[in-house]
Amino acid sequence: MDNKPESEGNIRDEFGNLGKNLVEMLRTAWNSAEATRVQEEVASGLNELGTTLRREAENFASSPTAQQIKDEMHQVGERVRSTEFQSSVQHELLTALQTVNSELQKVIDNWTASQSKSAPSQSSAEQAGTDQPPSEPPAPEA
Repeated sequence: MDNKPESEGNIRDEFGNLGKNLVEMLRTAWNSAEATRVQEEVASGLNELGTTLRREAENFASSPTAQQIKDEMHQVGERVRSTEFQSSVQHELLTALQTVNSELQKVIDNWTASQSKSAPSQSSAEQAGTDQPPSEPPAPEA
């Protein structure tokens, strides 16, 4: 019975040693000359990429195409801010709303007229005891 606690202690000790060895192996690999060289290559590559992107962005910013884009964006901004543009938008919106309201009023008027015309005929049909469906309103005029 005494062998069981001794073997459990040995297993626990071996797992502890395994953990220490893994940590030491990783530390040694991280600090190795090869790892340091790879780290330096990655850092150098990232620095070079940053420099290239910065240089290309500066070249593009000074290009005629970029200047044309800037000018066009400035002109669009000025047009949007102008009172003439705002007035034009308000006028177009007002006209569109008036047209929609006018057309809706025509539909309402047609339905109302249709309902008042079909009301007497419905009561006549009800008096006769027939099950006729109510007449549908006419289609709105285009």
